[in-house]
Amino acid sequence: MSATKGISIRYAYQSSRTLIGMDHTAIMQLDEGQPEQANVFLDPTNYAPYLAGDAQRRIRADPEAFLYPLLAEWLRTWDACLIHCGAVVVNGHTVMFSGPPGSGKSTQVLRLLLQGAHFLADDLAILRRSEQGLCMQPLREVANVSPISKQHFPELEFLDRCPVRGDGKRMVDIHSILGQSAAQEARPGAILRIHPDSASWIIPCPEEDRLTGIENMAWFRSDPARTTRHFWLLMDWLSASRQWRVSQGYLASHLSELMHLLKQEFPA
Repeated sequence: MSATKGISIRYAYQSSRTLIGMDHTAIMQLDEGQPEQANVFLDPTNYAPYLAGDAQRRIRADPEAFLYPLLAEWLRTWDACLIHCGAVVVNGHTVMFSGPPGSGKSTQVLRLLLQGAHFLADDLAILRRSEQGLCMQPLREVANVSPISKQHFPELEFLDRCPVRGDGKRMVDIHSILGQSAAQEARPGAILRIHPDSASWIIPCPEEDRLTGIENMAWFRSDPARTTRHFWLLMDWLSASRQWRVSQGYLASHLSELMHLLKQEFPA
């Protein structure tokens, strides 16, 4: 992927509270009393309730969240898109977790890394076409995980050594904490659709469910008419990937078995 000149944003505190706005993307609030923390409001058309402290209508996030809408706009000019997922690499193939917030995508990514997989993505990755075909690339080498995960999975004890974000999650630097770098890119492999079931099972995804939740996987949902290329890019990725439905109970108690299955499906 090549890049041309883009946009640089420089910001500083102009008063005790500074608002930076961009139409149809986000508003970032900086507070000199809390310089390490920023609030990112994702509904810039009506931000008065945010200033009144309506916590239900705002999202607290790291400052980097302000840049994601800009990145999504830049990717429109390439045959690429942002995709929402957790993902690791097994023998050059992407193993992607898909599920609603709180389903454990980030937690299972970390657990698979301890099983020998390589990090690819937490929350967001770049999906694109290369000369070799479809591939997924990392956006960053950080995973954000709820500290509650350690209560269920003691192997994640290193979460205690990770800094806490504004939303309470632990920010895991993959390189410094786990001693590995993100994979440069990976081919299509498997999509694991997580289901909230304590029973232990994994089954092939029925044909009629292979497109379920596609609107939550990429950034085209806000304006699909402008992002038809992104839609077909994701469709091609889904078609090229094997899909399984998997319960939270299976992931909790049979992760080594899952890793063995993946290595059989995608031999070195």
